[in-house]
Amino acid sequence: SNIGEIILRLLPMGLCVVALVIMLKNSQTNDYGSLSYSDLGTFRYLVHANGICAAYSLISAIVAALPRPTTLPRAWTIFLLD
Repeated sequence: SNIGEIILRLLPMGLCVVALVIMLKNSQTNDYGSLSYSDLGTFRYLVHANGICAAYSLISAIVAALPRPTTLPRAWTIFLLD
């Protein structure tokens, strides 16, 4: 059960990192010039949001891996943060 929770918490981290790398490496060029993620504020926000989500997924996986008894306040905290 604990291994399943850790895997389910690490999976979004991998997806966020992949999306982050794709957005950072991707750029388009056409007749009007080139465009990359740093040219648009919305994409910069999305890059930062993916980084924050990846970091939270890693931290929550580490917390889930720690051998501590699950208490009601800890369970509610994880639930509310998720």
